[in-house]
Amino acid sequence: PNAGAPGAGNDWYCDANGVGGNWCPEVDLVEVNQNSWHATMHGCSKPYSSGSCDHGGYGVRFGQGQKDFGIGSEFTIDTTKPFVASLSFTDPGVAVSAHQGGRSTAQHIQDASNVRDALNDGMVLTMAYWGSSSMGWLDSPPCSS
Repeated sequence: PNAGAPGAGNDWYCDANGVGGNWCPEVDLVEVNQNSWHATMHGCSKPYSSGSCDHGGYGVRFGQGQKDFGIGSEFTIDTTKPFVASLSFTDPGVAVSAHQGGRSTAQHIQDASNVRDALNDGMVLTMAYWGSSSMGWLDSPPCSS
């Protein structure tokens, strides 16, 4: 679905922020640190470009001052211990949940149709694993130590 030439890496990588030089819808399934978890859809309308893509995206956030996700036993999901994350594409949204020791928390992204349309058009879902020293940019406002 991405027209034009290969991007800066001489490949066809694309996202909603044009990181590699090409634009397309983006799905951030799991952006996480111990204080916050985001699942974000970044839709684009055709033709894909900086002006047609949702740079900030829309989705769900766990943690960030809520008691559903964080460090310690007072949270529904204690991020100091293993937990199971689940994401399911529903019609037309995405169900996002975390489970740990009989406790769970769940949210739903109501409409992912803009991203689903790109997948139906042949966009390939690519998984990438990356990080930074703190992933603190997820905490808005920043969580205290």
